[in-house]
Amino acid sequence: MLVDFVGQEDKESFHGQCSASREEVGRFFRYGAEFFKYETRRNYTRQFFQIVVEKLGFRGMFEEFEQSFAGIFTLKEDVYDLFFAEIKPIYDLDFCILSNTNELHYAEIYRRWPGIFMNCIKSWLSYELGCRKPEPQIYEIVLKDLQAMGIGAYECIFVDDLEGNVRAAKEAGIASSIQFESCEQLKAALASLGIKT
Repeated sequence: MLVDFVGQEDKESFHGQCSASREEVGRFFRYGAEFFKYETRRNYTRQFFQIVVEKLGFRGMFEEFEQSFAGIFTLKEDVYDLFFAEIKPIYDLDFCILSNTNELHYAEIYRRWPGIFMNCIKSWLSYELGCRKPEPQIYEIVLKDLQAMGIGAYECIFVDDLEGNVRAAKEAGIASSIQFESCEQLKAALASLGIKT
């Protein structure tokens, strides 16, 4: 939600190196079990690359895959500024990250926008935890860690752009869970919770 991404099927430098169709590439990354597995495994990038070669017919070397696969992100500057330039100084809230990601994507985002992570007290990354949103287990891990930090679910606000992830957060006990649609909509939703900018 802090970063936007271009789907691999829409990124010519990636799609152009695959023998699979644009639709097949899109399905692989949106719904494929292999991609979901990559988001729940440490040190799995080389194996995932081999799967991409086999399943999508990627014709480049590993270094080309690494560069093309990772370079799909742009920063949502309005949301970044809302959280870290407007809300954080006024309300002194603690920010955390819960992300479905893999080691390549995480490394790229951290390299380009380290301020995202420096402004957060804790990050939970699916590839480190072995599970991903909206699986109940990942919310259980987060809430247990927060409880150890003296933070209850009732004190949390969860924001995500996917309805299923928001629903799962509410089911886990985070009542103040918001589905992100736009920065203005998010501002209004936060204002209803008493966080006004």
